[in-house]
Amino acid sequence: MKLTQLSLTLLSLMPTYGACSIIVGNETDLSIQVRSVVDLYPFGVDTPDYTLFDIIFTDDVFVDYSASGAQPTRGIPAFVESLSESRTAQNYTTMHHFGSQSVNISTAVNASVDTYVIATFFGHGAREGQIYTSYQTFSDDLVFDGKQWKIYQRKLQVFGQAGNPDVIFG
Repeated sequence: MKLTQLSLTLLSLMPTYGACSIIVGNETDLSIQVRSVVDLYPFGVDTPDYTLFDIIFTDDVFVDYSASGAQPTRGIPAFVESLSESRTAQNYTTMHHFGSQSVNISTAVNASVDTYVIATFFGHGAREGQIYTSYQTFSDDLVFDGKQWKIYQRKLQVFGQAGNPDVIFG
């Protein structure tokens, strides 16, 4: 079984998980579907299995991580390139932990999710044993394409950091 299939299977078996979720609106089933898509991101970015991004994001997704110093990107290939270049250049791995979420189903085809995130970056090579942790929020806007929910816009907000920033910034 591929990681993609396993992740989707596990998510369908575990409709509620994480620290806390706030659902705005009446459609809790829709909220679970929306959260399941958002919650796949750590599996895609940390393994890294960027093929999962085809399930998570629209083809033309706009990702704004400028709060962390990265340039905004448009489209999955540009986002993957940005992540890969940083990871390769600085020689680190990651672990993203999602916490509380606020889900707003605004229409039958539009939703938004704010997710508290702790992103930990583990240095390798010259920075072996060093870590950098960022305390963040992902603000995601999603659209239902007739088959599934996908993120079409993500904005990162950084609340604070701890550890050695050289792990990711060089």
